[in-house]
Amino acid sequence: DAPLNRDGQTPGALLFQLQDAGTLDLKWELKPSAKFNDGEHETVRLILGTSSANRKNAVSLVNTTRVYEHERNIHYISKKAVKQHLCAAALNDLCNGNYWENTTFKKMKEYMQRIAATSTSKTKPM
Repeated sequence: DAPLNRDGQTPGALLFQLQDAGTLDLKWELKPSAKFNDGEHETVRLILGTSSANRKNAVSLVNTTRVYEHERNIHYISKKAVKQHLCAAALNDLCNGNYWENTTFKKMKEYMQRIAATSTSKTKPM
């Protein structure tokens, strides 16, 4: 079972809500495994990018493309389980290691927006 936050939402549901709020874009890719060339494995990839949505007051939580991937045996591990695992890893990164499971969606989003605002104001272009 996927971990849940205090609102009872899965990591995947939380990332889709963040996308709906215009704070990031996400994309899924499924490809045959390059590591195992046996037809029984595939690579599941989650790609997070800066938001292309033009929403009022939306702060992009991602300033560079982030890629999370996992190899799965198609006979033993479900795509759904791998996707939830990748979403949880992405949320851990976006929350700077703070536990997104211990809070509500609203508090988590506010926290991530504060992090994003702070990091963009401190980051200077090369």
